[in-house]
Amino acid sequence: MYKELKSYTSKIKSYHMPGHKNGKISLINEPFLVDVTEVEGTDDLHHATGIIDTLQKQISNIYHSYRTFLLINGSTSGLLAAVAAVTKPEDKVIIGRNCHKSVYNSVMLGKLNVAYLLPDYDLEYQFYKGVNSKELVTSISKRENIKAVVITSPTYEGIVSEIELISEAAHSNGAVLIVDEAHGAHYIFNEYLPNSAIRQGADIVVQSTHKTLPCMTQTALLHVSEEAVLSGRVNINKLQKYLSVYQSSSPSYVLMSSIEKGVKYMIEHEIKFEKLILETKNLISSYNQRQNKYGHWLSGNKVDITRLTYLINKKTGITGWQLAKVLRKQHKIQVELACEHHIIGIVTIADSVQDVNILMDAIDISMSNLVSNKTNTEHEFSTNKIHVKDVLRELPKVQYSIYETTYLDSEKVVLKKAISRVAKEFVIPYPPGIPVIVPGEVFTLELCNKLEDFMINGHEIYGIIEGEVQVIRKV
Repeated sequence: MYKELKSYTSKIKSYHMPGHKNGKISLINEPFLVDVTEVEGTDDLHHATGIIDTLQKQISNIYHSYRTFLLINGSTSGLLAAVAAVTKPEDKVIIGRNCHKSVYNSVMLGKLNVAYLLPDYDLEYQFYKGVNSKELVTSISKRENIKAVVITSPTYEGIVSEIELISEAAHSNGAVLIVDEAHGAHYIFNEYLPNSAIRQGADIVVQSTHKTLPCMTQTALLHVSEEAVLSGRVNINKLQKYLSVYQSSSPSYVLMSSIEKGVKYMIEHEIKFEKLILETKNLISSYNQRQNKYGHWLSGNKVDITRLTYLINKKTGITGWQLAKVLRKQHKIQVELACEHHIIGIVTIADSVQDVNILMDAIDISMSNLVSNKTNTEHEFSTNKIHVKDVLRELPKVQYSIYETTYLDSEKVVLKKAISRVAKEFVIPYPPGIPVIVPGEVFTLELCNKLEDFMINGHEIYGIIEGEVQVIRKV
């Protein structure tokens, strides 16, 4: 494995996480020298009173939180702990349908009653946008005693939600607002980026430092706001208890050191980072003004400019999957995500504006070649096909709660025979890790067709093995 990984990083240009970009910024050159355990002088993550406690307080000051906790099991552990800390079994929660699978797992583990909040949706390019605060007000007004609201902001495409308005809606109804800001750990370091949710009224914010900072994979942060603690909405002791439950009892000092080094690097190179942001913003603006016939870059006031989301002109008949394959094969470029109508690249402090130019030029060349070589029998976006149907915006019928399905027997069936059957497991295209069907929900013809289309185009899908899915066994 090691040999293959070394080969990959030496040959491929990364426009994906982690933020150090294949070691372009390597802050821990001798990891074994800091790979220690809990002995005198090294402190203990689960009962921090020494060097770890000092580091957490330093990062808390930087991010303007009341308390900050280091996470070495990724944002997943932070989200699981956050939900568990503010709920008890049978409590009601509202979560964004585009939440990461870890949020769904928290619902299952906590035996919670869940209602889903549908974010705004881009019908043309088929991806979720931000959560509309009015939708939350409508949803929460229909239900009593909502304990928590969990949303994702920014989205995988870099679109942020109306956090201030959403927090007001949640708090006015006595609910805790938890924001999965996994892709926004860099926001605090420049004013031209969106404002972090921790500064807009969110109670708990979870960020993956490895995604956008020069930190190692699995590193993350959990922030708690002052108002959340003073108001009694969040109990710090209970939160710490669940952080210990969901994090390793042998925490990696290498990963914790990586967080320290990564955050420090961002502070020391703020001018470099701002230069990259402004130059990238100008490049995207100039590109879009030229009205390229192949596509354009997602932009706007609610969009993170370091998230390079390229939207393909549907008239070309070219998919994001096709474009990503050509970029990888012919240009040695690996993007973060490819979907039917767009691709996503990530630019971090490890990159330069030249890297952005390289990606733009490679896309133009690849699109030109793809369009020129396209035959009439290739991918067409016909109104008779499933491509234009807004499947992912429609919530499947719920037959059982997520928790109830845990104890029901299951069987495997091929996807075509899953229609009208109840899902036993999550089905999740990955990335971005957003479930299209949840345990207890009913498969539809449209959803099965969409999943088959994903598989044909080589999209990795968790929950489908050799064309089969797990469904509840009929009695």
